[in-house]
Amino acid sequence: SLMDDYNKKYPSTALTSSIRFENARLLFDQGRWAEATIEFSKVNSASLDENDVPEYFFKCAFCEFSLGRYPQAEQFFMILEALEHSDYTAPGRYLCGIMRYNNSNFAAAESYFWKVVEDPRFSDLASFYIVDCEFNQKNYEYAVSEGEKIFASAPKERQERLARIISESYLILGNNEK
Repeated sequence: SLMDDYNKKYPSTALTSSIRFENARLLFDQGRWAEATIEFSKVNSASLDENDVPEYFFKCAFCEFSLGRYPQAEQFFMILEALEHSDYTAPGRYLCGIMRYNNSNFAAAESYFWKVVEDPRFSDLASFYIVDCEFNQKNYEYAVSEGEKIFASAPKERQERLARIISESYLILGNNEK
């Protein structure tokens, strides 16, 4: 209500976008994606401090992604990708990979996972998804060799999936004992 009162009193102040951006951040942090999306849409990105621009586009994209609106998320991720490298570049690339993976476009998904595999925030997940993508593209030798490398350090829920990938790959490769 304070923000609405301020906007009524000062409808065209230079602070309006900053106030909206901060409110959108708060909504984002609370996981209120739909409300955050609306608030982000009221922010003039050109008026933001240049250090806030990557965060703005990433969070706009993440909200759309979380709401299952991949085409809209993709538009924001493309803008983020065109910006100078930031702390939000790798998370954006990772989510682009997830969108493609969820749409069974495994080759395109894998290309994004390779872009983030060296980032410590995503190396474990990216390595897992690369193995999974290779398995889905019928590269069973890769699925076995790389899957076995990451199996021991993977969390239990990923180990279950890796065990299936590795065992099915061995079966297809004719190694029934393994």
